[in-house]
Amino acid sequence: MESPEKARLDAFFRQITERFPADDHVTTLIITHLLSERPAFLRAMAATSTVGAVLPKPRSVDQSTLEQVRRAFTVHDLSPELFADPTRALEYLEDTAGGRNVVLVDIGGYFAPCLDTLVEKFSGRVLGVVEDTENGHQRYAALDHLPCPVVSVARSPLKDCEDHLVGRSIVFSTDALVRPTAPS
Repeated sequence: MESPEKARLDAFFRQITERFPADDHVTTLIITHLLSERPAFLRAMAATSTVGAVLPKPRSVDQSTLEQVRRAFTVHDLSPELFADPTRALEYLEDTAGGRNVVLVDIGGYFAPCLDTLVEKFSGRVLGVVEDTENGHQRYAALDHLPCPVVSVARSPLKDCEDHLVGRSIVFSTDALVRPTAPS
């Protein structure tokens, strides 16, 4: 990402974070793509909460961005299995943010299979989930009931400005999948 774009993103997030002062009493766990624009988002999240962990989606990680994010935040590996088993998910949440108020920031509905257990048995309090994708939106919508607030921005017009970033993510991920299979 070019410097003017980074500066514009930082300015955008600075305007938002100035309106919503930090709350040390909220910890966020953030599942995210880890491409060049993400550090600005993560810095904004850190200005409004304590970032307990960043969990990059495995197929959309830019290595230089990952290195940059690791210098500033705790980064954990993400796998579909991590949150598929409610017991394992609860152990992870306890180890990462035990006893705290937590907001789960999700891309893809990873927390949906274990949400009941996390809300019911976690030593802290799950304040809610923010879901960013249509796939995740559908996973939460398929649950019989929501044990905590789930805010889906998947269908929000506010996401329209993100479309060009989604395009970049698709190109990056396609390249990552195709490159190992391409003949030399």
